[in-house]
Amino acid sequence: MLKQLVSGNEDTFVNKTLYCKNLNDKVNKKDLRVILYELFIQYGTILKIIVKGGCNNRGQAFVLFDNLNSAIEALNNVNGRVILGKPIVIEYAKKDSKVPSTN
Repeated sequence: MLKQLVSGNEDTFVNKTLYCKNLNDKVNKKDLRVILYELFIQYGTILKIIVKGGCNNRGQAFVLFDNLNSAIEALNNVNGRVILGKPIVIEYAKKDSKVPSTN
């Protein structure tokens, strides 16, 4: 499978997992997960949202889509939008997440 390198970042490839940062860390994890779901669901099926917590990880989350086109469209449309008073910064995750099969 051919992977497209993200311009300006040698370690990151276009993939289905988006890394979101600069999120408002005053919002609890559960509420932030709901807000991110509502923000991103219009771009495709979301398999998983992981909101990071703790001292060094506050204001960060990962959003895993079921296909690459959804992730690309979401990044292009949401990156830089002001969400909860802060401009969200979205990048492709350094590693494409894998969601275990439920079979």
